[in-house]
Amino acid sequence: MTRLLVSVRNVAEARTALEVGVDLLDLKEPNDGALGAVAPSIVTEVVTLVGDRIPVSVALGELLDLTRDGATPLAVSRGITFYKLGLAGCASQPNWVARWQSFIQSQPQTSNPVAVIYADGEATNAPSADEVLAAAEFVGSRTVLVDTAIKDGRGLLEHWSLETLQHFLSDARRRGFTTVVGGGLTLDTIPRVAACRPDYIAVRGAACSGPRTGTLCAARLSAVKERLSPLTFAT
Repeated sequence: MTRLLVSVRNVAEARTALEVGVDLLDLKEPNDGALGAVAPSIVTEVVTLVGDRIPVSVALGELLDLTRDGATPLAVSRGITFYKLGLAGCASQPNWVARWQSFIQSQPQTSNPVAVIYADGEATNAPSADEVLAAAEFVGSRTVLVDTAIKDGRGLLEHWSLETLQHFLSDARRRGFTTVVGGGLTLDTIPRVAACRPDYIAVRGAACSGPRTGTLCAARLSAVKERLSPLTFAT
């Protein structure tokens, strides 16, 4: 069954998402790119609000933006189930896997790293899907997210065909990964992507008033959920 992940930027949006009924809350600041991190205080507020009702994930920015020793002021806090770092620029960095592994080892073992694959990775010098999956197996990540790095209005299916996505998901499932698919999905493309049966569909812009940097809207989030209903929520 494909479940619904929604990205929120603060406790007010988190409350809206909980009221509509989502399966996973993801914390990110959309004004700071694909994986912009929110302030630690916001993480604490949202984790307190959610309790143990559903999992919470956090975006921590790009791996190469971390300091040389792997430390970051946005270290994963208690109550976080998943955390993710983007891999933009890593294709030309021979030590990126070791750097990622070092960061993972510094984080709570109760939180799980997410491997991020950018469908538009060539434009951001990110590793290929095959390279990321191999690295994820090496560092112990068991969850993979397909996203877009450049938020210019083009969605996932303008970079990957449905056939490419289906092949990737089949390979990831065969390797035992939990799969999450996002990247500028719309009310029109969500059912097509959901038909490929990822474990989660991830949305932000489709559930906002205006662009992805706008405010999460309960009516639009409900519309997203309705688009999934025929495939994933029917009983």
